[in-house]
Amino acid sequence: MNFKNNKAFSFAELSIILLIVGSFFTVVFASKSILEQAENRNIINNIYNYEIVIDQFYEKFTKYPGDFNQAYNFFSTDCAASADYCNGDGDGFIESSASSDYERENLRIWQHLNLAELLAGNYSGTGGNANLSNSPLGEFDNSIYYIDNSAIFSDINNKILLSSVIDTIEYKGVISVLSAKSIDSKIDDSIANKGRIYAVTGDNLSNSSDCSAYRTSLNGADYNLSSTEKQACVISYLFDKD
Repeated sequence: MNFKNNKAFSFAELSIILLIVGSFFTVVFASKSILEQAENRNIINNIYNYEIVIDQFYEKFTKYPGDFNQAYNFFSTDCAASADYCNGDGDGFIESSASSDYERENLRIWQHLNLAELLAGNYSGTGGNANLSNSPLGEFDNSIYYIDNSAIFSDINNKILLSSVIDTIEYKGVISVLSAKSIDSKIDDSIANKGRIYAVTGDNLSNSSDCSAYRTSLNGADYNLSSTEKQACVISYLFDKD
C-alpha cells in the first residue's frame, strides 16, 4: 500500500477548521438569542395591545369585557343564546369561576372584545378551560393569553397571563426564567414578586422555586436565575393595578 499521500492536518489547517466550527456555533447561539429577543418583544407588544383594547372597551361601556353585565343588549345572539350566558356580573373582576362552561367571564372577554370590533379573531366565549378556540394564541406551541383575577402572592387584581394551554392545571409554565426577567426589566421593575409583572412557577412543576415561587406563596420570591427549566414561568401582567 502507498501511504505517501497520507498526512495529518497542519497546525494552520487545524486552526482554520476550529475557526469555522467556532464561527458556526457563534452564529447558532446568536440566532437563538435574536429569536428569543423577538419572542420577548412580541409578548410585550401583545400584553400592551390587550391592555389597550380592554381600556377602550371600558371607556365605551364603563365595564370590563367579560364582566359587562349588559353585553347581551349590545351583542344579542351573536354572543350567546341568552343574556345569562352572554353577560358578566359587573363587579369589576373578570372571573374564571362560574356555574357552567357558558358563564366564564375570562373566556367571554375575548368574544366581547371581538364583537365590539376591538380584537380580530374568532372566539367561542365558552369552555371548561382556556384553550386554543376561546383564547388568543401565544408565541410558543400550545400557549395562550389568559385572563384571571385569582390571587398571586396575595395580590388580587385582573391580570393578563401567558400560559400553556390550560387543562386541569390553571397555571402552566411556558417561558424561561431569563426571558421572564428580560420582559420584566423592560416594562416593570425586574422583580418577580413586585410591581405589575409577576412571574410565578408553573403549577405543573414539582419544584416551587423553578421560576420564583408558586402563586399561592404569601410573599413570593424573586427570579431563580440558576434554574435550568426551559418552561419554568407563567408571566402575569396586572392591568388594573392602582
